[in-house]
Amino acid sequence: VFSTSPTFITPVLGAATATSVAFSPTTGGIVGTATNDDAGAGKVGEVLSKTTARASATTLTTTGTSYDVLASTLAITAGDWDIWFVGGISTGGTTALTSIQVAISQTSATLPNIARLAGDGPESRTQFIGAVGINSDASYQIAPVRASLSGSTNYYIVMNASFTGSAPAGYGTLWARRLR
Repeated sequence: VFSTSPTFITPVLGAATATSVAFSPTTGGIVGTATNDDAGAGKVGEVLSKTTARASATTLTTTGTSYDVLASTLAITAGDWDIWFVGGISTGGTTALTSIQVAISQTSATLPNIARLAGDGPESRTQFIGAVGINSDASYQIAPVRASLSGSTNYYIVMNASFTGSAPAGYGTLWARRLR
């Protein structure tokens, strides 16, 4: 097989451009930003968010009914994303809150299927059964869940509370970060 010397051909590579990936000469890793700017649309690290402030909290008027907490949906474009929620629920002077469910959902005012509770897909939820004090807030977080999307998809934060007395109100921020 090696009776004759092999011939090596030098490959021709395209010139690097401003859109190419930069690697650190000392660590070989991808170089991150060195300032306080944001990743652009469609780029790794892009962040999307929607917020309902506590002052504008969504009233959960009817006990046992699911409500969208955000004033509008968060539209997440195609790609690989981590999605998470940080927020809370506030109670009034006569609210007796006995349970609450908070969810990241692809369907308006609808808690995701119970099979999604393990966080095995782009929808996830958390629930609390117990008592929340009158005139207080309870904080909720939904840890990041992966969403691998082939097209733009709307996401909602859904809250469902069981209570007596005055209606509680939900608020918070839904976040998404493009992973790749």
